[in-house]
Amino acid sequence: MCKRKWLNELKKSSNKEVTINEEVLSKDDDAQELAFETSVFGEKQKLFAEMFAQLGDACKDLLKATFKIKSMEEVAKSLGVTYAYARKKKSLCIGKLTELVQGSPKFNQLKN
Repeated sequence: MCKRKWLNELKKSSNKEVTINEEVLSKDDDAQELAFETSVFGEKQKLFAEMFAQLGDACKDLLKATFKIKSMEEVAKSLGVTYAYARKKKSLCIGKLTELVQGSPKFNQLKN
């Protein structure tokens, strides 16, 4: 008899769930925030591409090779330069690219 009474009680309580689930609302908020962050990331990528295009050909080639090949020894060998020159030139090119990006008016808009 107790078993039956307990099963009836469980059946009643399972049909009572009418409350709003708070997690569903927060997922929508997260989706909007994610969409905003994605658009900002796209703008940052666009700014990077614009400033990258302003670099000289030597810097572009070196940085592209660095993006594809992880080892600086292999990058230097593929470009036909010494390892020390490749490292120094990469540092200078990244410095120039950083300077161009930070000097752009779009950078301050995206930063805030």
